Amino acid sequence: MLISILMPVFNVENYIEEAIKSLLEQSYSNIEIILIDDCSTDQTYSICKRLALEDSRIQLLRNECNVRIVDTLNRAFLASKGLFIARMDGDDVAHVDRIEHQYNYLRDHPDISLVGVSTISVDEAGNEFSRQILISDQSLIKKCLTLTSLVSHNWLCRREVYDFLGGYRQLAPVEDYDFLLRMYSAGYRFTNLPFFGMKIRYRSGNTATTAGVEQIKAFNYVTRLYKERQKNGGDSYSQDAFRDFLKTSDWRRKLHLYSAEWLRRAFAARSKGHWLKYIFFGVVSIAVSRYQLYVIFRRQLMHYYINKYN
Repeated sequence: MLISILMPVFNVENYIEEAIKSLLEQSYSNIEIILIDDCSTDQTYSICKRLALEDSRIQLLRNECNVRIVDTLNRAFLASKGLFIARMDGDDVAHVDRIEHQYNYLRDHPDISLVGVSTISVDEAGNEFSRQILISDQSLIKKCLTLTSLVSHNWLCRREVYDFLGGYRQLAPVEDYDFLLRMYSAGYRFTNLPFFGMKIRYRSGNTATTAGVEQIKAFNYVTRLYKERQKNGGDSYSQDAFRDFLKTSDWRRKLHLYSAEWLRRAFAARSKGHWLKYIFFGVVSIAVSRYQLYVIFRRQLMHYYINKYN
């Protein structure tokens, strides 16, 4: 089975070669890489062009103007031919057996339509600093569905799901989470493998390190749409409604930044066993920004469910 890997890239000249080569060296070799440069201003496109000339499995495209992640992903999907669709960013690194493990799982489990992998977090230099095993139990997934995005976007998915959903909706930075919730609403199921199949790079300015007010509000918006579908069979999504929902005053945005700093101090205090400081800093964080309360509540509730099921 041909597997299509969608890879949108923008200004990742320091990482893109390692990312692409980690795909070209996959143990599952029947792949095509749909590589779309979103008008990078560095050497990203030149590097991609050189690699595309070296391996015919790379299909390199370039947007005429910067259209950002959703339109780039949808263009990549329309250009793909595989019966399975994989995702990866241009600054991450795939384990050599990632695609093979995901494909074998979907082949052996026809009731599952999308599968993710557990992840290793690395810094800009590629140094590991944490690992995350993502949940796989279907009962637990159902409990935690609206608490967090349960699958890293580095998934493998049956093409029929993309066809049914019509690709991604204009909901950046939570387009992947919206995709998961919509497929779940439609009766498709997903899971994760305990296999550490991806290194996710955390660097200044990329999506993995962005968690401002807008991202929290975007998360709330797509969970609201999911609950609408559960109740009414459809949702009220529109780009205009989404833009209005995300509108945030400058002073509230600044307060949230202060709140995030207090929350960072709280977790630092907890890691050192300073529980009074942990409680104090946490209370200050919540008092400064009510959006932080949403994040903390969801995180604690998810930990409760995981500990209960374990």
